[in-house]
Order: sequence, then structure tokens, then C-alpha cells
Amino acid sequence: MGEVVEATIYRQLVGSLMHLMNTCLDMCYAVNQLSQVMVMPTKLYWKAVKHVLRYLRGTTKYGLWYK
Repeated sequence: MGEVVEATIYRQLVGSLMHLMNTCLDMCYAVNQLSQVMVMPTKLYWKAVKHVLRYLRGTTKYGLWYK
């Protein structure tokens, strides 16, 4: 088992990702997996949350445009 990180901040971030998941369906599986370790998140999961945040930052201009 890895080193445990601050659970409160982790829960807040994953909760925000869950809310955002309603508009970005491509990240449903990742957020689902991250939400399963809300009690004792380790550095591995913290790193995965940061990876999802970097993915979101890089895909802000992607989307479907209807005219």
C-alpha cells in the first residue's frame, strides 16, 4: 500500500469531476475508478486525478458544434 494523501482535497476534486462528468462523458470510467478509493486515497490515485485534470485542460476546445 502506498502513502496516503489528504483525503478531503481528494474527495473535493473527485466530487468536482463527478459533476463535470455530466458534460464530458469520455471520462466516466476514469472518474468511476477514482471514486472507489475515497476513504484512503494513495499517491497513485492522486497522480491519476492530476492526470485527468491535465487531460481536461488539454481538451477544452474539443466538442461538437451544431449550427
